[in-house]
Amino acid sequence: MKIASSGVPISRLRRALAERDPGLAGLRRAVRVTLAATAAFYTARYAFGDPTMATYAAFGAIAMGALSQVEGAPAARTRTYFAAFLTGLVLVTLGTYLARSTAAATAGMLVVGFAIAFAAVGGGRFSGVGNGLQLFYILPSFPPYAPHTLDSRLAGLALGIGLIALADRLLLPAADPGRYEDVLAPAAAAVADYLEGLGHVVGHGDRDGATPGEDDALARQAAAAEAAVSAARPSQLPAVVRPGSPTHHDLALAHVGEAVRETLACGLRMRQVTLKGPIRVIEPLRQLLDACTTTLRTTASALARGEVPPSPASLLEADATWVASRMRHFEEGHARGPRIEERIAVAGLVSEMAAAAAIATDGVRVAFGGTLSSPSEREGMWYAGRPTWKLWVHRFRVNLDLRSVALRNAVRVGMALAAARLIVPVFDLSHGFWVLLATLTLMRTSAADTRSALPAAFAGTLVGAVAGAGLLLLGGDSPVVYQVALPIVLLLALGLGTLLGPAVAQAGFTLVVTCIFVQLAPATWELTETRLIDVVIGGALGAGIGLLAWPRGAGGQLHREAARCLRSCAVYVRAAAAGLTGVPTSDAARKRARLELSYLESVRLQALHERQGPSLTDVDWQVVLVAAHRLLRGGEALARRYPAPAPLPWSEATALVQARSGGVANTYDSLAAAIGDGAGFTPMSSVTLEGEAIWLRWMLAAGHPDPAVLRVLDTATWLVGLADDVNRAGARMILTSSDAVAEAVTTGGGRPG
Repeated sequence: MKIASSGVPISRLRRALAERDPGLAGLRRAVRVTLAATAAFYTARYAFGDPTMATYAAFGAIAMGALSQVEGAPAARTRTYFAAFLTGLVLVTLGTYLARSTAAATAGMLVVGFAIAFAAVGGGRFSGVGNGLQLFYILPSFPPYAPHTLDSRLAGLALGIGLIALADRLLLPAADPGRYEDVLAPAAAAVADYLEGLGHVVGHGDRDGATPGEDDALARQAAAAEAAVSAARPSQLPAVVRPGSPTHHDLALAHVGEAVRETLACGLRMRQVTLKGPIRVIEPLRQLLDACTTTLRTTASALARGEVPPSPASLLEADATWVASRMRHFEEGHARGPRIEERIAVAGLVSEMAAAAAIATDGVRVAFGGTLSSPSEREGMWYAGRPTWKLWVHRFRVNLDLRSVALRNAVRVGMALAAARLIVPVFDLSHGFWVLLATLTLMRTSAADTRSALPAAFAGTLVGAVAGAGLLLLGGDSPVVYQVALPIVLLLALGLGTLLGPAVAQAGFTLVVTCIFVQLAPATWELTETRLIDVVIGGALGAGIGLLAWPRGAGGQLHREAARCLRSCAVYVRAAAAGLTGVPTSDAARKRARLELSYLESVRLQALHERQGPSLTDVDWQVVLVAAHRLLRGGEALARRYPAPAPLPWSEATALVQARSGGVANTYDSLAAAIGDGAGFTPMSSVTLEGEAIWLRWMLAAGHPDPAVLRVLDTATWLVGLADDVNRAGARMILTSSDAVAEAVTTGGGRPG
């Protein structure tokens, strides 16, 4: 019994560690930073006898080890450290020479603070090292103005970053988070498995449907595909794994992820149709479905190996064969039975899957240095063939808009750091860089998040100041006490801070700076008092700037951006449908909808990281994004298939398309009003392809089908699918409050990836 009872606390401790620090990543990191920082500091301070070098060595290691998130494969992490060192050389030099004048140092802080924060638009690797790079300018930008010590400063920086990079490779190295391809390849393979099972059901049109065993197997394959695709959502992955940079590789893989999700969505919808009864299809359609499966499986294999997949020639050939025989498909359906409506739906879904599978293959080809298999058919991949530098320029140019959360965050950071640098000489604050460090580390992207971070930080600093004063009183002038204490308190600050929260981290870091500065110059308990005052001033300043500059953060902007995106989708669906009936239209509506969707995706990713502010459970954001993506991708695919459509020869068909598009557009507008203004959502009445089926029957019975009938059917199928998408997106908006709470609990909080 004693053994069992003593084991209970250990098991609880293990569970707590697993929850708060998975894989002990935080503790391993704490060990690496502690050894690198203390080794760098002691080498510079006591071996070389250079206090300036020691300062920059210690804070260089802490900046890149504790204030930065350097993730990725080992070689990629080393390259990141090296790039940070080269950038640090420039920032330390700049800060050293601008420190002569408060005005120059403040202006430099504004520019540097903004530039480093805005560089986060380049992806996870840039955003991860932002705080560390900021410190490289903050540290030298205060008096004394001492350009003659620049060599010591740069040498210390090299020592600190060099040791942390070495420790990263040799000492309890961090686990490799993997690549986006590592989760995207299994997702594509799982969808291919599901399509193969679906092909067995649809392809056996002479039977009365799937056997119970086949249906159960298909259900399992569908569940496995949904789980794999959900695991590959970028918002479920670490920032460094997401395809977020403006490179061909990341842009193309983001396209592949969308195409795989769309393929699965079509497949799931197709299964719902087949559950109503067997659908007899002609051989070309079955072959097209088989080609989708084969192409997607080949794409998954190429993703896993990091190779350029073969051109989807067989898929394109099967699609061309199917297009040439489509009319026979409907004629046979009219002759054999009453289920022509379902035949139209299945045919449209298989065509959508084929388009998505071809895009997935071309995306992988571009990602790994290949070329598009058919450039005229893949105009959506605008980045293919463009120089990489133009892609970077495009990313920065698009984000130079006050609606961009990246620009807002950069402006907020630059203003706060500049204000902090300005007030330090005004109030004659000693160790003024602590003020800027507090501003940098405590300010969040929303005022609510910043306010929630301040109490713990202030309380932790107060506890650390009291403990530091006691340490100074006990240690006196003996350097041995502080030499022994530094690695211990640094390890505890980083390790326990990960497990117990920011208050413990702030308390520990206050002790750390006490142990460092008392070894650089004689100090009294007033040092800890200065630290406390500076943290309070810096934190309050960051909170004040946050209240003045976009205080609600991305969470407050999310609903507005969603409403704008959905309204632009409504405009586009009207324009696209009109163009497909032969009415001349411009491309402005499509471009606007694409731009609005990019803003919505950016804001939503930022909002997922904000703890306070508006709840994200009132809207099923993933379904909203699917509704926007499918609208744009489907409209673009139809525009490529029918590049210069002539007016339809039947007024009935034109009226049918106009009615469908108007209803879908009104529902998108209704969802926009519900999300943006809190108005009630009015779902579109149940829309099927019954009207199109009746019209097609009349055309076939009249004996004069025109090729334009296929354009009408494709457009109508697209619009019916959109009606289903937007109704699902708005379903949460019409739930009662109790239903909403129940659904949030069932779905794990209602925050889909």
